[in-house]
Amino acid sequence: WTLPTLEPLGDSTASSMYPVLSPDGRLLIFSTYRPAGGDSGNANLWAARREGDGWGPPFPLAGASTPANYDASPWFGPGEELRFSSTSPDWRETSPRLARPTRDGYGGWEPDPVLDDLPLPRTTHHVWSGILNRTGTLAVVELSERRADGTLGDADLWLLRHDASGWSAPVRLGQGVNTPGTENFATFADDSTLVFVRDFSRFLRVRLR
Repeated sequence: WTLPTLEPLGDSTASSMYPVLSPDGRLLIFSTYRPAGGDSGNANLWAARREGDGWGPPFPLAGASTPANYDASPWFGPGEELRFSSTSPDWRETSPRLARPTRDGYGGWEPDPVLDDLPLPRTTHHVWSGILNRTGTLAVVELSERRADGTLGDADLWLLRHDASGWSAPVRLGQGVNTPGTENFATFADDSTLVFVRDFSRFLRVRLR
């Protein structure tokens, strides 16, 4: 790998997070707190278009985003749809969403049936986000346990496998993946290598077998 270079896409007054390339490499999509037509106080989806060896000016994906929500964790799995999670302003509900490609970017959002159909423990855990590998054989979801006092525990990563009979039950990843801290921001480097963040401080990777 080359040394990293700072791309001129950020805003010094607002955090930018979750960068991901579209499958054709033409769009860089990310979540940012920068205001778009009025500051909602939450992060929404933006993109920049490839221009030669660099990137054009960033623009909001207004149709895909919900201004008051926290729109984050964009990803691409099987298919060309942009998938992401959208959390309500009170942080009580998180919904999986997708947006379909258009000539200029991505259109309006709709519910994501892929993640909605996973057999997840929704009554006992809050589902923050989930991703599939490109072949659709593995899914990793970020869950927080719902405590008796109404608060949420730290996020952990859970794995599901898909075969001819459908999706397996979710299994909390072990072997040094999950800790008493927070594990999140998962992405697939390839169909079996998972990259994630621990305690908002370092990247780790693990081979899923």
